[in-house]
Amino acid sequence: MAEQHTLQLDEEEQLQLALALSAEEARQQGHTVSSTDDEALARQLQDAEYAAAQQAPPPPPGAAAAAAAAAPPPVGAVPADRSRCSGCGGSLVSLFTRQPYITALGRSWHPQCLLCAACGRPIAQQGGVRFMERGGQLFHAECHKQRFHPRCDVCAGFVPEEANRRIVWSEQPFWKQRYCPAHAQDGTPRCAGCDRLQPRGEEWGELQDSRQLCLACLGTIVTDTKDAQPLWQNVLSYFASLGMSLPAVPPMMLVDSSALNDAEAQETRGRGRGGGPVFHVRGLTLTEEYSTLRSVLRLPGGNPFAVRSETVQVGPTRHEVTAILVLYGLPRLLTGCILAHECTHAYLRMSGFAAHRPLPAQVEEGLCQLMALLWLEAQQGSYKDAWEERLAAFLGNQIRTDQSETYGDGFRLALDAYQAHGLVKLLAHVKQTGAFPTVA
Repeated sequence: MAEQHTLQLDEEEQLQLALALSAEEARQQGHTVSSTDDEALARQLQDAEYAAAQQAPPPPPGAAAAAAAAAPPPVGAVPADRSRCSGCGGSLVSLFTRQPYITALGRSWHPQCLLCAACGRPIAQQGGVRFMERGGQLFHAECHKQRFHPRCDVCAGFVPEEANRRIVWSEQPFWKQRYCPAHAQDGTPRCAGCDRLQPRGEEWGELQDSRQLCLACLGTIVTDTKDAQPLWQNVLSYFASLGMSLPAVPPMMLVDSSALNDAEAQETRGRGRGGGPVFHVRGLTLTEEYSTLRSVLRLPGGNPFAVRSETVQVGPTRHEVTAILVLYGLPRLLTGCILAHECTHAYLRMSGFAAHRPLPAQVEEGLCQLMALLWLEAQQGSYKDAWEERLAAFLGNQIRTDQSETYGDGFRLALDAYQAHGLVKLLAHVKQTGAFPTVA
């Protein structure tokens, strides 16, 4: 699930550029001047500087580094002396010469000495527009935006700014992918494996049912039922090692999304499938329930051919798992998690956990999520590359941080009970009571 973040631009201490040699500044230096004449002179000199800058060639390579060295020192690094330029150290006040200067942050500069820390050009060349301060350095407003304004990881543009000057963006919390909120609804493809949004211009793969996968996930996908058999055997072996062997191994098939939808419509479990973040609409255990039979009884009256049928309760409900279905074209580790989740459903139903009463959804799904995580953690050391290791961390994080009541809270209750009592006692208690054991 994406998180939303906000940045208030006022935090950047936006300032207004002030051209000095005003009467107030002059009086502080002990001089009497004409405010109107001095301000006009300052503006004329500033305009001349700006016109010259517009005709000047672009700065040579390395100018930005030179600008950083020439930029004014951070505020507070040198004593504030308004009679001298904080850039070159030269005098700003003379009895015979009127020199325009700029004041900001309690210090003063010649117009040509107040340099942007990014581009190295005088800030006054942009015509007296606002400038920005960050870390004691000054920037043209546009240079500051280019360097510090958050950019979208999807479209590479600046994250849009709201009318109240707030910057709001969404973020995929695990991958730290920052993007414009609009991309969540504008049709930008999302990877079916790792849940990231597709950056503009990045090549992805598309499956026949229109799902898309990033190239990293595409490299490990399980494509068909035959391709999935070794992984299915891995899951079955893991369950057997924990004493959870299935009484009978049901067929496992990889199917497309339409087949999964059709099967869900006929599923007798009645709870739908995966509402969790990792398993939503990706796996299904097909089950048949048997608890009654239709028996034929002869009617009274002597006619041996006159019979009727009636429903007879034959004992506790018996479940038969007819198949396990998993969506095709998902990364190997994600497919394995889904298989472990559905294998737990099969084990609970085939081993009599719901013989007398259906298990509460939170208990059943919580156990399934627990087993998916335990299988995933058991794969450490068998990752094919660094990406699979990172994807495993993402899948585990999805299980652990799910906020849904059935899957997320159910998993956390199951995990607490598992850590307190162990798997054998946990399963025995659930089978007997239909609830998790208490944790001290």
